[in-house]
This record gives sequence, structure tokens and C-alpha cells, in this order.
Amino acid sequence: MNGCMKRRPAHTEDADREEPSDQYGKEKKMPYIHSNVSVKITEEQRIHLKEGLGKAISIFEGKSEHGLMLRFSEDCCMYHQGSCQFPTACVQVYLFGEQKKQAYLDFTKEICGLYGQVLHISGEHVYITYETADAWGCNYRNS
Repeated sequence: MNGCMKRRPAHTEDADREEPSDQYGKEKKMPYIHSNVSVKITEEQRIHLKEGLGKAISIFEGKSEHGLMLRFSEDCCMYHQGSCQFPTACVQVYLFGEQKKQAYLDFTKEICGLYGQVLHISGEHVYITYETADAWGCNYRNS
């Protein structure tokens, strides 16, 4: 178990399950960002990325750090155009529901800047993909 996980007691009986909360509504379902980078990430850099992504996700309507899930895969062997000579990032962003075209552009600019500032990866080597879902499952049910 890594340092960012806390153990919670497992509940096996239906009576112990909490009722799912609809406090966020359909528009605010959890965004998920998976960052694959070719460089090692220090704990300090990971914290800066977490904070930066937490702020940047609010570019998307109805999204906030409160529901954001992050995954960092570091030191990946990544080739682009037949070479692995440049630090590279491939950032996969999963969102519940479509967003405005301008929001995608604004988020791309923010992420390229963030990864440049924190990991020293040039914006020309930061690749971002976006996927949206119409359904999202969590807490024993789907949206």
C-alpha cells in the first residue's frame, strides 16, 4: 500500500452500506486523470501535480477537486517518432458527459504549462486525450 492510501474497514453486509449520495448530481460525477510520464516523479512534484490538476479540473463545468481521482505512472518507456530522447507525457482525461470545446482547449493549455513547470516536459511532448462516458458506476450503482 502506498503512502496516499488509508485503510477503511471492509463491509460485507448490505445493512452496512451507506446509501449513495446524489449531492453532486449527474454533472459532477468523478473525473479521472491518468498521467503516463517518461520521467521519475518526486513526492514534491507529485503534490504539485495533484494540486495543479485539482485546480485545473474546475475548467470543466461541474467538476472539482472534490471528486477528482488521479493516477500517476512514472518512468514509462515512451517512444515518439521512433525516439525516446525527450521527456514525454501522455495524459488521459476521463469525464462524465461532454464539455464545451473551449474547456478542452483551456484544459490542454493548463496541463501543458503544469507539466512543463513541474516535470520540465515541453508542451510539444505533452499529449492529452479526452474520453467521455454517459454512465459511471460507483458505490454499488450507476449514474
